[in-house]
Amino acid sequence: LNTLNTMIKIDADRAQEYIQKMSSVFRYTLQNKEETLQEDELKFTLDYCLLMQIRYGDSLVFYIRTDKKYNNYLMVPLSIQKIVENAIKHNVITNRQPLTISIYTDDNQRLTVVNAIQGKKEAEQGEGIGLANLTERYRLHFQQEPEVSCIDNTFKVSLPLIKPNNL
Repeated sequence: LNTLNTMIKIDADRAQEYIQKMSSVFRYTLQNKEETLQEDELKFTLDYCLLMQIRYGDSLVFYIRTDKKYNNYLMVPLSIQKIVENAIKHNVITNRQPLTISIYTDDNQRLTVVNAIQGKKEAEQGEGIGLANLTERYRLHFQQEPEVSCIDNTFKVSLPLIKPNNL
């Protein structure tokens, strides 16, 4: 809301866009689903990413490359966004040290989110809780788990995309 308050004074049209995306994000988070389509989850995440880009400007960069053949595959709701949120929460994001987050699908029916590790000097509380919760939700609903790795100063989470029975 602080970002929105500042924007209203500087750029009313951009503030209007921000409100529309924020409204879309809130509506999606209020849904009480156990699963969602990858296409819907990605649209929601893109709205969230736009809000964060407005907040951080050129210091936050997203590269998104997903194959449309996975649009009707199933995922746990709020999963991509949670990983993006964790990357933003736990990494330094400045003009001198921009954060790049990549989101892509692969031929192994997985959606992956990758970012360089640019750790903050003082770690925030609750590290690992969001990913542990996400892993448990996947395990309970789909009997599969995300793959989490931290190699060569890169943090990567790969989420299973579940083929629905009707495809």
